Amino acid sequence: MNRLSKVAVGGRRWLAWPDLSSSGSLVAVFNLPFAAFTAWLLWRSLAWPLVGDAAIFHFIAGQMAMGAVPYRDIIDVNMPLTYHLHAAVVAIGGMSDVAWRAFDLTAAAIISACIFVLVAPAGRAVAILAMLAVLVTHLLLGPYSAGQRDLLMSIPALANRASRSSPSPPSGGNGSPISP
Repeated sequence: MNRLSKVAVGGRRWLAWPDLSSSGSLVAVFNLPFAAFTAWLLWRSLAWPLVGDAAIFHFIAGQMAMGAVPYRDIIDVNMPLTYHLHAAVVAIGGMSDVAWRAFDLTAAAIISACIFVLVAPAGRAVAILAMLAVLVTHLLLGPYSAGQRDLLMSIPALANRASRSSPSPPSGGNGSPISP
């Protein structure tokens, strides 16, 4: 039974995160099979081919490496950062599926680390569970989700928020966990 505790800060009463320390061991017991499932999905994802949008952008990055200019020689409606990101992956790892898979798994690891930092104030077991849930969600979506822009766009937002996260209750403002 989770109950929100009230914390007094600056003469005002705030609702705080529920005390999950008593249920932490229960979450930790659940984390082990969930981590095994995540590892199995991760192992299966290593053979994902380069498909969908990523294949098109990789082709465009290869054309750029040969001198083509986006919007002049290559007709596509995507923003330049998409092309430059793929061009960097191609320059570092080549046109292979392995290079894109390594990039996608690196992005997923960064997102997972940010989620862990954001949820860590609720407890280590809960933070691990949140991190595994995000990773499993990405892996269950299949090869078409590898390196999708919405996944990549979440990295700066999560990293920004994780860099400013604090385990203490808010010291002022409207009490929202998301600070301006």
